[in-house]
Amino acid sequence: MSDRPRSVTPRLRLPFAAVGTMVPRRGGLARLRAVAVRIGPGLAFLTLLILWVGAYLGRAVRDVTLFPGHEGDGPFQLFNPLRRIAAGQVGGVDFQYFHGIGLPYLHYPLFALAGGDLFAAELARAVVALAAFLGTTLAVCAALTRRLTPTLGLTAATAILVDQLGLYGLILAGNASLGVRSAVPFFILASFLAGFRPRVEAILIGVLAGAGLLFGVEHGVATLGMIGVVWGWRRLLGLAGGSLGWAGTVAALGILTTAAGLLAIGGPAGAVGALRYAFVEMPHDQFWYFGVPPNPFLYRWADIFTDRGLWLRALGPFALVGFVAVRRLRFHPADRPAAIAVLGLLAYGLLAIVAYFGYCSGHYLEPLTRVALVGGVVLGWRIWASLRTGAPGEVPIPPGVRWGIAVVVGALFLAGPSSHDPSSLADVSFHGRKLVAGVETIQSGGCQVTPKLQADFEKLVAAIDADRGKHGVTRPPVIWSTYAGRLEDHYGVFHPACDYAIHALGPVRRAAYFDTFRQLRPDYVITCRQSYFLYEEWLRNSTWELYEEVIQNYEVLVAGRLFAVWRRKSADWVDLDRAAGQESREPEGPDWFTVPAPPGSPADAPRVVEVEYEVSNPLASVPIIGRLPRYLLGPNKCQNNLPISLPPDRTTWSFPVFPHAGQTPTFFGKTFSLVGGQFTIKRIRIRPMNATPAQINAITG
Repeated sequence: MSDRPRSVTPRLRLPFAAVGTMVPRRGGLARLRAVAVRIGPGLAFLTLLILWVGAYLGRAVRDVTLFPGHEGDGPFQLFNPLRRIAAGQVGGVDFQYFHGIGLPYLHYPLFALAGGDLFAAELARAVVALAAFLGTTLAVCAALTRRLTPTLGLTAATAILVDQLGLYGLILAGNASLGVRSAVPFFILASFLAGFRPRVEAILIGVLAGAGLLFGVEHGVATLGMIGVVWGWRRLLGLAGGSLGWAGTVAALGILTTAAGLLAIGGPAGAVGALRYAFVEMPHDQFWYFGVPPNPFLYRWADIFTDRGLWLRALGPFALVGFVAVRRLRFHPADRPAAIAVLGLLAYGLLAIVAYFGYCSGHYLEPLTRVALVGGVVLGWRIWASLRTGAPGEVPIPPGVRWGIAVVVGALFLAGPSSHDPSSLADVSFHGRKLVAGVETIQSGGCQVTPKLQADFEKLVAAIDADRGKHGVTRPPVIWSTYAGRLEDHYGVFHPACDYAIHALGPVRRAAYFDTFRQLRPDYVITCRQSYFLYEEWLRNSTWELYEEVIQNYEVLVAGRLFAVWRRKSADWVDLDRAAGQESREPEGPDWFTVPAPPGSPADAPRVVEVEYEVSNPLASVPIIGRLPRYLLGPNKCQNNLPISLPPDRTTWSFPVFPHAGQTPTFFGKTFSLVGGQFTIKRIRIRPMNATPAQINAITG
């Protein structure tokens, strides 16, 4: 007999059979009890899952039938490319996608099936996000237990815990479909746990790894780290799946899958364009552009150790699960394959939060929190298996534990498994009727936008239509929005360059964005209102070149609650003369300067500042780390609220200044960094801003 440790997958005898001990084992009652013992627990867990899923589907249908979303972000990141695909445009050539070029194509079938409008896009976002989370959780639990009842039980427990922890970014589509982008690593974990033969496993993981780069670039790269860690541990310990052939198969199929996906989407030109955008242009701007106020960011090492969210939601659970995984790896040979898979998953989670060091948003931590939770479930199951006693495959549960589980499940039936929406058994009838009514509304095309959003939208449309009618224009309008959305859809047009100004990333793409604007000279420009959109001032500071061209050549047609519409002036296009009225002088110090009114301008009139600066960063060439320093100019004695972020690869930068009456604006320069770096202000150029009060109100109000 071999003394090789066996992998034990326990069979749970769950508490719903406990009442059966009071029933005599005879005749039909005995058979009924046997059936209840076998299927009762599974049905209970399945019921919890149905209640949980029903709560989220109900929310999705509610949001689809009465769209409450933000007009400037989130939904339209997906809706705009879906519209482009429907019109025959090609990903990687005609448009790029910030989170991975394959993501809109994953949503497209359901979008087209549901009607191809904004509501169909929202339905696709919600369903795909929920399916990704539930599918990955089921896959991991099924591969771990290989039995139906434990799979349902662990899946329900994991879903409820994720819900209770508030990790809604992994369940709901949210702003960036985080759950979909982070799905592939969990499918790969399931592949590691499933016990496939090495060759089959390598094929499956290679294909998944290639798909991961298409559906979530940064998570796809982190997944490669996960695979490398698992392969390294296997090779070190001489386990199956640690050969060079296995690694070569995974690498070859990963490259082939990514290449095939890119070529299928955009052909050779689209493949090159998507790769360049994802790995050259986007990383170039990631930190200095997005990781600045109003977004929080880490700039002191003390902040890392005092960041409660980072430690409680990510690094703390990560360290605990990592400790247990290493212990199982060292002292329990039978658990080594599972422990190694968990260590690989932890490596993915750690790599996936690198973006948190650029922009401290809690949603960046959610994948690592889920990693720790799922890793804990895997290790907990293996520990339970190692406690096996009695007959092979049996893990008897003490009566107290059985009754405890029964009480918890019963409480969840009454209170509902979701804290996000009502989901108890008592809510089933009510929510069932609402769900049916919502589906009927979607099928009949009766979906609507919330009244406030719709009223503002109709105000803009009416102004544009009246202006076009006044001038006898019948062709489709050329619209240039900083955040493209419903106006483009209403008129059946597309943004001529990039749907979001914030996604015109990298110096080459940003220059092309401005050049296209000047060459095209659109009929209308749409900007966000600062009172509605928190990020409008940041967008203005980082894209002032566009705003100044708009002020020069457009007048305000209508200022709504959410957006302002600018129409092109009837006069000839005027190229901006940046030297006109400009005053050039030395700064008061290498890290500060004042902004007095240029000659001939009123003391409290808005003005434009061009700062010439020099950056010193010895680590500039180091990937990621070299991009961490932020070079900021803090405003004082003016209406500017946000610091100005200076690009590290430029030597000049322009931005608007809006003085307080009777005060001279002052700016102070400072580097915020975990790894050093500094900048010196060399020269200041100030020129008047030739803007009307209506224009100033449109961009600052």
